[in-house]
Amino acid sequence: QDVVWGSGERSGLLSHTESELVLGKIYELLGVLGEVHPSEMVSNSEKLYKAYLGELKQQMTSSTKEPKLFVVAGCLRGITALLVNFTKTMEEDPVTSKDIFQYTLKTISPQMEMSRYAVTIGKIYF
Repeated sequence: QDVVWGSGERSGLLSHTESELVLGKIYELLGVLGEVHPSEMVSNSEKLYKAYLGELKQQMTSSTKEPKLFVVAGCLRGITALLVNFTKTMEEDPVTSKDIFQYTLKTISPQMEMSRYAVTIGKIYF
């Protein structure tokens, strides 16, 4: 079955870039839901933090592949939104606070072995 995408038609699944973009937007949306409707997200905020940090760990610590920057950006935006109503202080949860800090720091000062293309795209989206 053909699906309309943008200006043309094609059949099949999303490309890698499109699926990364969609996943990043889903992560961002979940965080925004925690910001806008905290009462609906109270029971899921810890699970969401674990999902964000698990994804960031996978993306930012792989030695074999470059991070999917749309996904990383979505996670960081989602965490930022989630932190509005579900704070994580060093006293409350030192491990999560440290992880958030470390992954944020890695995106600010990326490793030098990343390709020029990845660094350029990262600067655009961060």
